[in-house]
Amino acid sequence: WPRWLTRDRLVCGDAEAIPLADASVDLAVSSLMLPTCPRPERVLAELHRVLVPGGLLMLASLGPDTLRELRQSWMAVDRHVHVQGFIDMHDLGDALLR
Repeated sequence: WPRWLTRDRLVCGDAEAIPLADASVDLAVSSLMLPTCPRPERVLAELHRVLVPGGLLMLASLGPDTLRELRQSWMAVDRHVHVQGFIDMHDLGDALLR
């Protein structure tokens, strides 16, 4: 892991079409991005594509219980959806294995 601390390079691009070569990244970090993506499975496939074999993906996301209290409060008002749903981490894990 010390080799990851020796260079830093930030890239901004479309998460479904990352502007990097195949197997060119040692470490990818995604913090609270997946809930904003309409097709998270494509994002995960892209991250897999750019990671070197044995590369590391650090992923932080929100889960189905996130904002549960707010969702319950809105249910007392009406039956409309007011709070975004989030993907279960087990489903993300399954997608990573594909």
